Amino acid sequence: MSAAPRIDGLVMVLTRPSDFSEEPAWAEWYDDVHLPETGEGSGARIVTHWQVADRPAGFSPVQGFTHVDFYELDDAARGRDALLDALDAQRAAGRAHPCHSVVAVDAFRAVGRWSKATAHGPTLTGHVMSYVMTNDPSRTDAWNAWLDDVHVPDMLASGAFVNARRWQRLDPARYGANYLTVYDVELPDLGEAVHLSGAVMPDLLRAGRMDTTHYGGMRAMLAPSGVYGAAGWVRGG
Repeated sequence: MSAAPRIDGLVMVLTRPSDFSEEPAWAEWYDDVHLPETGEGSGARIVTHWQVADRPAGFSPVQGFTHVDFYELDDAARGRDALLDALDAQRAAGRAHPCHSVVAVDAFRAVGRWSKATAHGPTLTGHVMSYVMTNDPSRTDAWNAWLDDVHVPDMLASGAFVNARRWQRLDPARYGANYLTVYDVELPDLGEAVHLSGAVMPDLLRAGRMDTTHYGGMRAMLAPSGVYGAAGWVRGG
């Protein structure tokens, strides 16, 4: 496994096929056409490809998407715009799969002190991602400090994760989650990571180490998908 240089921009794309009977062909198109073209067009250094690990076969999971792509970029705003242009160009040229559905495209900048780059490679077995926020916007600064200094260290100490990166939306919503935490997992069973991180919560709450204004707007357990998966499509690779 090789550690990537620090990258401070991220574009997250949530996708799914509109017809699950076409998913094998859609997945092949994803590997052969979609990710190489959009990776190149966006200017990303690396693009990793994931699927919701616990989704029911042949159906959309409760999150409403089946797959997640992380485009890691030096400039998230420029990369997002270039990616959107690449998506449009792909469709205009007739190179988009007819069942390809883009659920959301969100751009982020790195935030906080958890800035160690994800080490992409075969030992990275997945991610747990969580859109998070405080329900009291007046406490945003204190809440961010708690995430940096208390919560993320507690999660890493649980044995579930080997690294975490925190991100903030470039275009914050007036209401809703504007922060993303992506935890790196190297355990062979992603479910074990969720269990370990959840098992410590009652003790943390009793110890006063939980911020009661904190909540997750959306969580997903992600497993590598396709030929790129955790290692990713790498520019110049």
